[in-house]
Amino acid sequence: MHKLWLVARYEYLTAVKRRSFLLATLAIPLLIVAVVVVILLVSSRTGAESQVGFVDGSGVLASVPVPPVDQTTVATGEPVMRPYPDRVSAEAALKAEEVQAVYILAVDYLQTGKVTLLYNEQAPSARVESAFSALIRPQLAAEVSPQIQERVLDGPGDLVFQTTDGRVESETGGLLELIFPVAVALFFVLAVMSSAGYLLQAVTDEKENRTMEIMTTSLSAEQLVVGKSMGLIVVSLTQVGIWLVVGAVALIAAAQATPLLKDAQVPWGFIGVSVLFFLPSFVLEAGIITSVGAAVTDLRQGQQIAGVLQLFFWLPFFFFGLIMGSPDSPVLVALSLFPLTSLATIALRWGATVIPWWQIVVAWLLVSGSAVGALLIAPRIFRRGMLRYGQHMKFGGLLEAVRSRNA
Repeated sequence: MHKLWLVARYEYLTAVKRRSFLLATLAIPLLIVAVVVVILLVSSRTGAESQVGFVDGSGVLASVPVPPVDQTTVATGEPVMRPYPDRVSAEAALKAEEVQAVYILAVDYLQTGKVTLLYNEQAPSARVESAFSALIRPQLAAEVSPQIQERVLDGPGDLVFQTTDGRVESETGGLLELIFPVAVALFFVLAVMSSAGYLLQAVTDEKENRTMEIMTTSLSAEQLVVGKSMGLIVVSLTQVGIWLVVGAVALIAAAQATPLLKDAQVPWGFIGVSVLFFLPSFVLEAGIITSVGAAVTDLRQGQQIAGVLQLFFWLPFFFFGLIMGSPDSPVLVALSLFPLTSLATIALRWGATVIPWWQIVVAWLLVSGSAVGALLIAPRIFRRGMLRYGQHMKFGGLLEAVRSRNA
């Protein structure tokens, strides 16, 4: 165990000190920060709407307080709703560009619901319409009981999305429920790919400079493979942890200015399932990459072979249209169960449908079993290939190494 710890520690420190690791780790947070800045800028621009006037011919808004003359926005950034006594004065203010639009409630508004919207050239944004609705709804519900008033103002309450067999799909629904799993799937796949690249470079470099021959005098093939995998798993978790922390902070900041995000809830169940799939998926990838690194003669050849194998991890993203249209199709179920594609497929389908638990359990058992198999096979190929300086292993040699019981 002490030797495993030494190998894992060495691989971790070597990987995190690489310039490529620092660039990859910082690039995603910088991208997240840039997106949040854009959201805040757009939100602040939208919130900086000029004043909006209204003429209340029905008396519904008679109790609304008149805002100060110099006030143009409220604390939340919404435009100020300014009352006018008649249509003539409201149109004069509109022509003088004191207000950007005017809502006129008809005398018989309570019976007909008729509202006229006046503006110069450009219709007000949806934010203005939402602000006017928020102004008038409490007045319409002022004479009913508090319980009914709450339902009128807040909508149907706690809406739960549920399938016909009784399983809860989501408590909120919406676009955010789809975007978050896609982002998490992308982060996890990127983490697996980047760490696999570090592992491939480490194995091929040690094979080329003959360091591996020295290491095998005091370490077994199993200790080397497992130690390297452990170290790089922690590297990936470090990378993903940094991304998640920055993403959480950015989400909190964006939620202050974006109504869509204010009521967002963290899907802990999805995060837990993603982590459960991430760990064996990484071990499986580490076993494959170690085998490739031991079988090839140099890094370039290893990158070519590993690149083809790593396409499987990206394959589910090419079926995104099918995931949106038919997330329970047999093709996607097969991709969910296939070990190399299960991580991304499960994550992408999570936001589009309710995945049966039997599929999640079977997929996890398959990817975990494949990871264990990769850890058993990789040392055999590693031992056969590490001393082949300048020579690559042929397919027959790979099969012979796999069938060998001696690592």
